[in-house]
Amino acid sequence: MAPVTLTQISKSFGAVETVHPLDLEVKDHEFLVLVGPSGCGKSTILRMIAGLETVSGGEVRIGDRVVNTLSPGARDVAMVFQNYALYPHMNVARNIAFGLRRRGMTRAQVDEAVLEAARLLEIEPLLGRRPSALSGGQRQRVAMGRAIVRKPKVFLFDEPLSNLDAKLRAQMRVEIKKLHQKVPTTTVYVTHDQVEAMTMADRLVVMNNGRIEQVGRPMDVYAHPRTRFVAEFIGSPAMNFWDGRLEAGSKGLVFVAHSGLRLSVPASRQVAYRPHLGRPMTLGLRPEAISVAPDHTDARDTEMVTIKLVEPLGVETLAFFDVGGVESCARLDPAHTPRAGDSARLTFDTAMMHLIAPDTGEVVTCEGRATGGASAPRTHEHVSHQRETTP
Repeated sequence: MAPVTLTQISKSFGAVETVHPLDLEVKDHEFLVLVGPSGCGKSTILRMIAGLETVSGGEVRIGDRVVNTLSPGARDVAMVFQNYALYPHMNVARNIAFGLRRRGMTRAQVDEAVLEAARLLEIEPLLGRRPSALSGGQRQRVAMGRAIVRKPKVFLFDEPLSNLDAKLRAQMRVEIKKLHQKVPTTTVYVTHDQVEAMTMADRLVVMNNGRIEQVGRPMDVYAHPRTRFVAEFIGSPAMNFWDGRLEAGSKGLVFVAHSGLRLSVPASRQVAYRPHLGRPMTLGLRPEAISVAPDHTDARDTEMVTIKLVEPLGVETLAFFDVGGVESCARLDPAHTPRAGDSARLTFDTAMMHLIAPDTGEVVTCEGRATGGASAPRTHEHVSHQRETTP
């Protein structure tokens, strides 16, 4: 087990730079997840760590060794692929054991290692079967077993659950996390599924267009996105966005959307947001910050809407509505959800608002506020390598 350090690594294919220079450190024993849409560079980074892609620039370090010029086999990493990569003519035991004898292990040592991995993954009854006789989840366990027996310094997972159905994917998320608790090997996991990323990661790395948008613990990234891209990508359903501007009201700042929606700025954010008074801005609010207004609620931070569509999900219901032509979503209590076509007064919890500069996509932060009315409010500056979320 060892940390992984990427220093100014980049990847280009001809004149096209697919991974822009970035810095990233994966801590020893950490489960780090690279998440982002297809084509954002996350799998390319994983393959550069594994040695399956050459590094165009920068340095890859595993433990105390620079591994840029080492072959994949010399890096002491084990990779689990999306397509399992099992040998169809070999049974499970031989698939797991493949490669161990090249390390000079005796037959007894190989058998012991295979049995240990099979017990850990609960696939002992499957050792005599061939891959064609296994389910998708069982095949993925075999692929993981082949990685485990090598006892590498680093595990690399390249979208390993993409081929599984929803129920099995949820089950395997739990299994992989439990495995990491039992065998806390440094792990880098790539996925485009933000649910996988949120539920499995010790830390998230959100990527977009070959760059790191934000790094942090899952709930920190969820609660404090640094950019509109992160706010929109992390969380399901996605955050609601309304364009408008800040205006001065009788009780402080008010965000006025182009649709006419008026939402008050909480007292704790007045100083930080004031420099953006009068400028075009975007307000973001997650669906769970919107609820049906109680009968006794005053009109402040509420809006009368027509519910267009409802999606009952059991423990919660999603309600879709328009605000000035902008489709929006609320996550509601099933016991208090209007039906499609009903009019409803909704209330907006502005304590959860995010103010975004539309020209840069940066979220306005309240960090650095001074007392006595002085302030250093700003949008987050563009960071060339990574944005680390601090708790």
